[in-house]
Amino acid sequence: MALSSAQRRMLLVGVVPLLLLVVTGAAVTVATIRGKLPFDYSSSFATAPQGVRIFSEVPANVIGGASNQVRVSVDGTYAKQQPKVEVRTVDGVLDVRTTCPDARCEVELTVEVPAALAVQAKAEGASIHVSGLAGKVRVDAGDGTVSMNRMRSPQVSVDTRRGSLSIQFDEPPEQVTATVSDGSLNVRVPGTTTYAIDAVAAQGSAEIGPNNDPTAKHRLFLRTSYGSITVS
Repeated sequence: MALSSAQRRMLLVGVVPLLLLVVTGAAVTVATIRGKLPFDYSSSFATAPQGVRIFSEVPANVIGGASNQVRVSVDGTYAKQQPKVEVRTVDGVLDVRTTCPDARCEVELTVEVPAALAVQAKAEGASIHVSGLAGKVRVDAGDGTVSMNRMRSPQVSVDTRRGSLSIQFDEPPEQVTATVSDGSLNVRVPGTTTYAIDAVAAQGSAEIGPNNDPTAKHRLFLRTSYGSITVS
């Protein structure tokens, strides 16, 4: 049966919105999928004689363990541009670099190292967590919190500009140098020995525990520009 002009117009009125709905739904589905593309990288590397150096623009974890290799893992999601992971040995140091040019990137870096290996780590615009290390450690954070626990390192140096810093030691450190420009600083050390604590909070309070002895061999040099200092 042939459709009248009025019926054809009514049919078009119903079909066009349906097509628009289908097209719009498909576009939203594609956009959603693009926003949740998975990224999974994992590889192991031989250690370098001078330790490991880490640069990360994404949240990072550095974990000390019993393995004799360095394991680098990056996982999460991205939208358009994949995260970049580069690992190479430079001047006796294993260099690990992780960047993510995508503004919608949501990935996390984990570097597992031999506990006694020397570690240098720099985080730009992201937090960093360090645990279980027993070698010399240096951390530089541009904009993000720094947390360190179960530390057995004799020497630790940390410089963070915007973000809080917390360090917890399982064994008494020989030398700790920690500077925070804008954020609080919290250090927990074993109470089995005394420490020569030099702590200055320019615009904040300083609460120092009972184990402060200017003649002690274990030394803590702590500074904040805007934020409190607590040693316990």
